[in-house]
Order: sequence, then structure tokens, then C-alpha cells
Amino acid sequence: MKAYFTSLIFLFPFLVFAQFNIETPVINQGEFAITDTIYMSPEGNDDNLGTIDHPVKTFTKAMELLPFGQVGVNGGHAYGLVRLLSGVYENVGSFQQTSSKWKKGNTYKNVSVEGVGDVTIGGSSSEFMNQHVLVLKGSHIFVKNIKIRFASGIGLLISNSEQPKNNPQNNVLIENVTVDSVSSFSILMVGVKNILVNNAISEYAGRPGNEHLNTGCSWPSGIKFLECNNATISNSRIAYTRGEGLNFQNSKYGQAYDNISHDNSGANFYNDNSSRLTVHHNYIYNSPELGETFWRICPASEGKTMSSSAFLLANEGSCGEGYIASYENCSLKCSNPIDGDKYISHVDSVYIYDNIIQNCGRAFSFWDGSTTKNLLQGNDVNCIRNVFIFNNTVVGILGNPDIVNSSLVNFAFPDYNAITRRGYAIMSNVRINKNIFIYDSEVYNRSKAVIFSKNEFHPGPLDFKFNENIWNQSHAFLGTNDKVIDSLNTNIPSLKNSLSPIDPCDHPDLTFRTEKEFDFLVNDYIYNERIGSLTNVGAIEKRAECDLTTSVQDNFTNTISVFPNPCKSCGKITINTPDYLQNVKFRIYDYSGQLTSEGVLNNNELNVNGLSQGIYFLYLDLPKNSIQFSKFLILE
Repeated sequence: MKAYFTSLIFLFPFLVFAQFNIETPVINQGEFAITDTIYMSPEGNDDNLGTIDHPVKTFTKAMELLPFGQVGVNGGHAYGLVRLLSGVYENVGSFQQTSSKWKKGNTYKNVSVEGVGDVTIGGSSSEFMNQHVLVLKGSHIFVKNIKIRFASGIGLLISNSEQPKNNPQNNVLIENVTVDSVSSFSILMVGVKNILVNNAISEYAGRPGNEHLNTGCSWPSGIKFLECNNATISNSRIAYTRGEGLNFQNSKYGQAYDNISHDNSGANFYNDNSSRLTVHHNYIYNSPELGETFWRICPASEGKTMSSSAFLLANEGSCGEGYIASYENCSLKCSNPIDGDKYISHVDSVYIYDNIIQNCGRAFSFWDGSTTKNLLQGNDVNCIRNVFIFNNTVVGILGNPDIVNSSLVNFAFPDYNAITRRGYAIMSNVRINKNIFIYDSEVYNRSKAVIFSKNEFHPGPLDFKFNENIWNQSHAFLGTNDKVIDSLNTNIPSLKNSLSPIDPCDHPDLTFRTEKEFDFLVNDYIYNERIGSLTNVGAIEKRAECDLTTSVQDNFTNTISVFPNPCKSCGKITINTPDYLQNVKFRIYDYSGQLTSEGVLNNNELNVNGLSQGIYFLYLDLPKNSIQFSKFLILE
């Protein structure tokens, strides 16, 4: 046990959890290294040279000072950097790289942008920037350490529409970027290959500061990958979006892990016509205190609503402006008289696992989308296939209790037209295994565990199966090895409007043991090791410490306990260890598995003033490699 936790500390930052071999961007290396740097400052002057001591004031001037590449050198590419010195760049002009600032003949200017210190760009709460804030077109670039806010357009747009076939945009890193209160997307990436978004925050995309804006209905996403390949997002938070929180649309090869997505109206995670995705180790929830009106996509909407879905999978069939969309051979066919046809795979080969999902209107939702844009084009089939949802923990339904279409899992295929064959959708090899599904059926008595709806003439096939799941309600689609535990109906603290994930240590009934679904399932939600046939259902593995009542070394019979627990504004906690133990080393981990503090126990007391609200795990290193374990809760 001791050796395991030692390795966890050092290996955690480097773990890779992708089922697919997804490439990472190559930035500022070799032939792509930064060669020219220009500095900006809110107090700068455009007559300056752009050095750190004499910065310029505007992005336009900084772009002018950076050179284009040279013909015959690196394919005509140059790589420059604009560094923004600390301050607020409020309505100081455009931060957009136009086509002429990217391409000049056969030479190109690839520009990265980095904040130095605390940097904010955009408008003000009283005067929004009337355009997109930061727009870049180049390849092998990065955007780091910037806050973007208050704009009527997109916060950060990475897109190169010029010559996409012979000079596509690729290798982009977005890191430590926060976008707050913009009227459109927070971050939109279009047609990029090899892109990593890490430690980003998106808040209030499409609802910038006022729920009742006169903007009509809108569905902007918080962070969206559109027609991207090899796209990764990690360690990010997406919240309060009017549309979808995180959206993969028309993309291939992607992964999303270690993210928090909550309170996004359309859906917290949306797979629209994307394939080869892995989505895991994410925390997805809706906040009970926000109330049902917050989940409305249209500001003027009235009537009863349910909270947004955690996961929504569909093929909407959107090719973009200038293309005619149709479906062919389980692909989206986009036709253009100039560019010809391009094919984008429907939802295919998607792995969703090790996620915590709380208080959503639906945890997993599938629907048929729109199968054709042209009534003359029949026989188009909407395909959702090879979707594997396993080892997730789903707790609670939120929204109006009288909404009958709230459910933990939802299948909706109602739009079939036997004459035109519009709405002809199929599902194949959709497997939902080894998950925990629990909701309060006394409060949400009109909701259901699973809802399946389709047109009575729908030809199918609609192939989905459940197996080895735990439910607290029986339903018509139970798998052969599913387990129903009625007693879980009201015994889960998470159902009482808290946001604390279920811990199998506290609920022995949730320790349904089974073989691992796939060999790559090596860790649970908090990065405890999955142990072969002992693997638990749900997102959290039952650890050996759960059953620890006595130490196996030297007859240490005392188990450790923490007082007070919960600790509410207590400042410190007391741990009862045997009096004869001296210089006991301790480690405290948060619920995500991150080490928050370590040291030597002093007088059996620990200062916890620096810990925010949440669940923590305390480990004591005792003699002869014995470890004792306890869990405690901090309340603000």
C-alpha cells in the first residue's frame, strides 16, 4: 500500500488515459521555435520598439512588428510571440489576426500570445467589445495565461479558413485561459489538427451577466471543437453556458478528462457527429440552488423545464455555410460545388467511463437529430454505433418534479416519416455496463430510470443493452446481470442537494464486483487502481482501506479517527493515534487524488484552515510499512 501511494504522487501528472493514440501539439520546438517577441502594455506606446522596457500599446502594432517568414525557409513560415504585460486591456482595439496578417504571398506569420502576470483583455461590464476578442490563424502556436471577458462575439477563435486543404491549421496549445461573459462561444476551434486545451475556464458563454437579455434563443457552446482531429481538453471547467458546455462537433479522435462541467443549459457534454472519443474522469453536475429557470436556452421561455443533460449524443447533420448536408453510409456528407464532397463519420467508437454525474435532467441521452436537409434526398440513415458507457456513478435527477421525460438514460427516436424516410435512425452496439444509477423516486415520481421513445413505424434497428449495473428502481430494460437495490432510494447523502460523490466505503451495497470492462480501465475516478476481477461497478473503486479495522503489522489495534468530522469552521482536527507513536508522517489527498499537504503529525493535531469545502483522505505512515486511513469532510 505504501509503495502504491508513493508512486501515485510522482506518476499522477504524467498519466495518459486515452483509448486512442491521440497526438499532442508540437509547439515552440525545432523549426517551430519562437524567433521574435514583441511586448505590449496598457501603458505602452505604438511608437516604441516593442521591447520589455519599451512595449507597444496595441495588438495591431505588435502584429506589424512581427515578421513574415522567408520563401524557401521552413516552408515560408515564421513563428512570433506577443507577450502582454500585466494589466487590463479594455477596449484598446482589435486582437485579431486577419488574413493579410497571416499570409503574404507564399510566406506566413504564425503568432502565439502569452500573458505575463495578471492579464485581462476585452470590454467592460458597461461597454462590451463589439467583436470577437482574440482571433488567431497560424499553426504551431499557443495562447497562455490570459483572461478574456465582456464581448458580443467569441472570446477566443482559432480558425484558418484560407486554403484549408493545402495549408491546414495544426498544433495549437491553449493553456491557463479564462473566458467570462461573452455573447457567443467562449473558445471555438475550427478545423484544427492536434490541439490541446488545458486548465481553461469558460463561464457565462451566451449569457453574459443577464439571464433575460433580448438576444432570442441561442445555443453557443462554452468550448467547442468543430471539425477538429486529435483534440484534447483536460483540467478545465465549463459552466453556466446557454448552450452546450463542451461540444465535439464533426470531429475525430478526441479526449476529455479531469474536467468539471456544470450548469450548462443545452447539455454539459455534447457529441454531435463525432467519432473516436474517450471521455473519462470528469465531474458533471447541475446546482440545485440555481433553480429551473437557469436551464432555459431561450431567455423568454416559460413553463416547466428540467435541468440539462450530462451527456447528449446525436448527429444533427450540420456542414456549415455553403454546404449541402445529407447522410450516406453512416456518415455526414457535405457537398460544395467548389470543394466537392467531404464525409464525416457519425457517432462511432465512443468510450465514456469513470465519470461522476449528479443532479442532471438526464445522465445519458441519445436522439436521432435531423437525417436530411433536403426532402428529395431520401434513404439517409442516422447512425449511432459502438458506444460504450461503463463504470460511471450517476446520482440524482434535478429539475421540475412534474416533468415526465426526466430520466437517467433517454433514447428518443420519434421522427420517422415512412414516405420520405426522414428520421430513419439506427443504433448498433450501444452498451451500458457496470454503472450506478440512483435517483430519488419519491420526489421525482414522474421520472423514470430509462425512457425509450420511437415512432411506431420506425424500422430500427435500435440495439442497446444494459449489463451489471446497479439501480435503485426497476425498469423494463434491465440487463440480465443488473442489480436493483430498492433501499438506496433515500439513503444517499448526494440526493440531499449536496455535491459530494458517492463513496463505496460508505455504502457496502455498492460494491458489486466484476471483471474490468476493458484492459485500459486501470484507475477509478480518484485514480485508485482497478484490480482485475475485484473491480467495483461505478466510478469509484472500493479501496482496501474501506475494510481496515486493525493493522496487519505489530498488532496495532487502534484505528484512526478524526474529530470533529465534519469540520465546520473548526480550524484544526484531532487524530487519535496511540500515545507511544512519535513523529508520524501524514498525507492529505483531496477527492480528485491530488496531494494537498504532508508532514509530521504534531500533538495529534492538524491545521486545516487552508482546505476548501469537500471530502479529504488522511493517511498515516505507521511503523513497518503499515498505513492507516481515514476520511473527513470540510464544511464552510
